[in-house]
Amino acid sequence: MSSIRHLPFFLAVAEEQHFKRAAARLHMTQSALSRRIQDFEAELGAALFERQPGGVRLTHAGQALRDDAARLLAEYERALSRAQRIQRGELGTLRVAISGVAVRHPKVPRWLNAFRAERPGVELALAPMVSAEQIDALQAGEIDTGFAYGPLQGVAGVAARPVFSHDFLLAMPADHALARRRGLRLRDLADEHFIWTTRKARRAGAGATAPYDRTRATIYDRMIAACRKGGLTPHIVAEQNTAEARLNLVAAGMGLCFVDDLQRGETPGVVLRKIPEFSVPISMHLIWRKGDASPVLESFIRTVTD
Repeated sequence: MSSIRHLPFFLAVAEEQHFKRAAARLHMTQSALSRRIQDFEAELGAALFERQPGGVRLTHAGQALRDDAARLLAEYERALSRAQRIQRGELGTLRVAISGVAVRHPKVPRWLNAFRAERPGVELALAPMVSAEQIDALQAGEIDTGFAYGPLQGVAGVAARPVFSHDFLLAMPADHALARRRGLRLRDLADEHFIWTTRKARRAGAGATAPYDRTRATIYDRMIAACRKGGLTPHIVAEQNTAEARLNLVAAGMGLCFVDDLQRGETPGVVLRKIPEFSVPISMHLIWRKGDASPVLESFIRTVTD
């Protein structure tokens, strides 16, 4: 490392071919510069300059070193700059998991774009995952952060902060007899078939995130309870894990379903209606590993939570 520190002094003398001029250029005394070069030569075990009455000239060893020194010094400075930028959270890769619900919320694209604008040197690696998969991936170190349903108390090693919430809309075929009805009530749906969300996440390796599966079951139970409170016991004919799958079955005339109110009518042949008495607000959380001190992650958390 000391050899690297000596290179700027060596290059100044090599370019000026004069100790006094090189010392003035470096804003130091000639004697101090001379000691630096002597220490460098002693460390290398080779003379770098031949002293002459009118200045100095490079030895063969000095000429060989000069050819590489500027390149080595530039690479060293780049390495230092890179390390400093990584420490400031300006360089690196951030692996972000996003569910289908999160990506539809208008805030999420704004957060991602804001982070990219603030940290152009950071690569955002986005991975589509439902919330239960995110918990597994986070615990396994496969992602750095994600947007997952909460609450998440009791999930080992996971820190979470709520960032937005959503409620539900009723989806029905556009040609359904109730599609034009105003002021729909839950009891008006007593004779309908429903495509419901699943009570437990369907994924490989289920069981690793039992606390989160209980949260999913809680959402399922809250939806059933909200229906019964309004006088409806839903006749469930099928269950599907994703809103997209449920909407496709609704479009095919298989029944009705409830989907998050972030849907914007993307499914042809399906209309969305708000049922005021059916309210099951659910929080979406930004999640990350407890104790992860990555400057890039800390920057992203600030962008989202500020």
